[in-house]
Amino acid sequence: MKTRSLFIFALFSLCIVLSAFQCGDRYNDLCQDYVQDSFPVSLNRTAGSGVLNPYDTVKFISALGKKISSYNNTPIVLKDSLEGTFYFQAYRVTQSAGEYNLQIANIEFNYFPTLGINSGGPFNGSQFMYRKIGDSLKLAYNIVPGKQGLFVFVNNMYLRDRFYSNNIDTSNDRCRNLREIIDIPATQRRADIWDSIGMTELRVANGNYNYPVVKKSDRNYFFLRVL
Repeated sequence: MKTRSLFIFALFSLCIVLSAFQCGDRYNDLCQDYVQDSFPVSLNRTAGSGVLNPYDTVKFISALGKKISSYNNTPIVLKDSLEGTFYFQAYRVTQSAGEYNLQIANIEFNYFPTLGINSGGPFNGSQFMYRKIGDSLKLAYNIVPGKQGLFVFVNNMYLRDRFYSNNIDTSNDRCRNLREIIDIPATQRRADIWDSIGMTELRVANGNYNYPVVKKSDRNYFFLRVL
């Protein structure tokens, strides 16, 4: 009797595995035109442009509406149940042996939100939660430098449905993966600094990984020079 029960259990398990493979095949057939798409989330500097000194205040705002367009000009309607986390890491740009690199800068600045809240989470650096106002997610925060130097900030946003759905838009299109990208105007990125340092990408000095942290072609960074 015990042997028969084990046989039935093994047969049942095999059926589940085979069904999963068949479902996966059908899913792949449905998604032969799988699309990786992304959309911009604005981040603008509203005060603190020009020459910065220690203890000056640099102000930023970020906003994301419900109805937007992707970089491919695809209309997107975001869900009302989304929560947004803004997270960023500051780096000091250093020079050694004629080459520029990055060092993590955790104590050179103070940060505080004026719209939104500080939040903990799995991301490196500082994190703020957006505030839901009407159909939009909005955030405003200040940066106060405490030390001199050239710094670069790498900024990101993470959207999640508080009801744990895999989709952040109302289409429920399983064949499209949407990615949010913090998009800073080119003039506010201070992209001209790339030419002054003769680099097109920067890496962490003596880091445990060998890939660029930030590239000139990215949209989600900005330089701050504190004199």
